[in-house]
Amino acid sequence: LIPMDKEQLTTMVQGTLGYLDPEYYNTGLLNEKSDVYSFGVVLMELLSGQKALCFERPQYSKHLVSYLASAIKENRLHEIIDGKMLTEDNKMEIKEVARIAVECTRLMGEERPKMKEVAAELEGLRVTKDKHKWSDQYPEETEQLVGVQILSARGCCTTDYDSIKNVATLHIEAGLRGILTFQTNMVAKCTSNSTIHKHNCSDPSTCRNKDGGFYCKCRSGYRLDTTNMSCKRKDFGWATILLGTTIGFLSVLLVISSVQQRRKQKKNTKLRQQFFTRNGGGMLIQRLSGAGLSNVDFKIITEEAMKGASNGYDKRNILGQGGQGTVYKGILPDNSIVAIKKSRLVDRSQMAQFINEVLVLSQINHRNVVKLLGCCLETEVPLLVYEFVTNGTLSDHLHGSMSDSSLTWEQRLRIAVEIAGSLAYLHSSASIPIIHRDVKTANILLDENLTAKVADFGASSLIPMDKDQLITMVQGTVGYLDPEYYNTGLLNEKSDVYSFGVVLMELLSGQKALCFDRSQQSKHLGSYFASAMKENRLHEVIDDKVINENNWREIEEAARVAMECTRVTGEERPLMKEVAAKLEGLRVARTKHQWSDQYHNETENLISVEILSAQENTSSSGYDSINNVARLHIKAGR
Repeated sequence: LIPMDKEQLTTMVQGTLGYLDPEYYNTGLLNEKSDVYSFGVVLMELLSGQKALCFERPQYSKHLVSYLASAIKENRLHEIIDGKMLTEDNKMEIKEVARIAVECTRLMGEERPKMKEVAAELEGLRVTKDKHKWSDQYPEETEQLVGVQILSARGCCTTDYDSIKNVATLHIEAGLRGILTFQTNMVAKCTSNSTIHKHNCSDPSTCRNKDGGFYCKCRSGYRLDTTNMSCKRKDFGWATILLGTTIGFLSVLLVISSVQQRRKQKKNTKLRQQFFTRNGGGMLIQRLSGAGLSNVDFKIITEEAMKGASNGYDKRNILGQGGQGTVYKGILPDNSIVAIKKSRLVDRSQMAQFINEVLVLSQINHRNVVKLLGCCLETEVPLLVYEFVTNGTLSDHLHGSMSDSSLTWEQRLRIAVEIAGSLAYLHSSASIPIIHRDVKTANILLDENLTAKVADFGASSLIPMDKDQLITMVQGTVGYLDPEYYNTGLLNEKSDVYSFGVVLMELLSGQKALCFDRSQQSKHLGSYFASAMKENRLHEVIDDKVINENNWREIEEAARVAMECTRVTGEERPLMKEVAAKLEGLRVARTKHQWSDQYHNETENLISVEILSAQENTSSSGYDSINNVARLHIKAGR
């Protein structure tokens, strides 16, 4: 939804390949013109009968948009239009519709028409084709149905005007303030205003005349008897009956309310059971026990426990919100603090895959991956329960509320090594390879020791053992999204490598992956970084907080790794385990062992050699500390 005070939103890129607005993909800015682009593609499908994206067509015409645009430009539109509907009579209309489709799919959103303008043009085409079948019929008959009647406010009489077909001009007198009605209606107003001149009022009453009636007042304990206009003592028997009736009525209401409450609870229980079954609860239990995983530290938690843990999903407990859903802080009955992820939606057709992913993630036990502790399947959308990580996200520390913490170069390099290692584990060492698909600084959590933990597997996909890649709907965050994945829809581990490269650039520069304050050609951090390296001005991009003379070589090498990760073609990027090895090598090389060259003479003095003879269990040959000999020789027989 677009708020009333805004014309566009910045969101995580979502959509279907072939229909996705290229401007939305490049900027992440979503507005109504994105729908206009997608509608233009649909209109082209209606005209041509062909798919929006077809890999069987030549390279330049895989996308229907470019295919139709080139056909119009070369005056061969008739080759693309579906032969089933093309006739001599509708050529002009089809050509006009094709023009509208091309206008809708212009690259720049501001050059596209609004959706209401498109609708008006298409409706105009349809209306001019077929006039209304009764547009000019029965003009006189409709006039005969009209009549006017005025009720005067000054008397009892009415003034009638005949049907307007008998008069050239209908004139109603200005002095008549009345009510216009249909002839079959009747309007009446009755008033009565009389005065009671005399009544016998007896004690203990007090009566007064009023305009249009009278007023009587009785003392406390008395009531007015209107038959003889006198006050009589109140009879409290009726009050007792009324009180008893009220109590009885309230008792019945209480019983009915109790019954309804029980029915509601029963209905809710049944609904929770339905959700549990629909969300694959039975399948999950079966798979857990079948795989011998019943003792795994993974819990299936009830909805009641989830509501209690999050205080009814209180807004004050929200830790974060994103394209995949909302994360709440929660406290379970055993007082453990957790993070509860409530997804926005779930694809019912992919429920078996969801259960499979839950199973795989529950078995991942890596120090740099957020642990999945359990799930709740009794709600409309499944809830996932993760370990709670206390120190915010990497994005918070680089760009947000915690940016004053000033991460050192040593800390940033270690964080990069930890992220790379965890992704390499997911790609190569998990029981089923996992592609995260949304690697970004906002999805990297840091604990109290600034240890990195990869989180938010809402967009992740499992790669079957017999495949290297999947064809999926494009998902990810603009600025981190692999361009090859966007263009082809083919997802593999190199898509995570690209996203990690952008994260590494953020660690090096301290700048956001996408920034509209930078110039047009450098809005994307990837292109900004690449141009800086090409022009030998990398020092302008690197964060001043981390750069010094001692670490410049390491920073240059890390920047080179980031560039390799973000190459346009996936096959030219390194594997994640190769990236992890390079960065780990940098970290190890920068910190030699703290006692490697210290106390050289003293450490030698500590060394002595003792050899136990293999032939005699009780005898041994000893050699003095090597500082007493120029050369240490051990007999070959020993």
